Amino acid sequence: MRTISELIAELDEIATTAEHVAIVLGFETTTIFVWNDNINRLSNLAEAVKAGGMPLGFIAILSAVGSGELGMLSARPLRELSGEEWAEKLFKRLLEEAAKRINFLRQT
Repeated sequence: MRTISELIAELDEIATTAEHVAIVLGFETTTIFVWNDNINRLSNLAEAVKAGGMPLGFIAILSAVGSGELGMLSARPLRELSGEEWAEKLFKRLLEEAAKRINFLRQT
């Protein structure tokens, strides 16, 4: 497993091409997100890991070019989990749920 600092570095790298990006952490009964624009992201990530959270991957919201509206979503497990069927399914489900929420917000 990578260090907290390495995960934050990858988060920051992904953020250069995304409107918003978060590290996804899994707990036994819930999932939380640590967003790139959170000024306390390093300490929040460290606290979540200390509390038993497992860093799983990233979810990003890309803006539609020139529109100012949210566009495409992207999500992927950490490369250490790449190819793990459960991780691939989790991130597919996260994308589906996020897309539903965005579509709902666009309709209201």
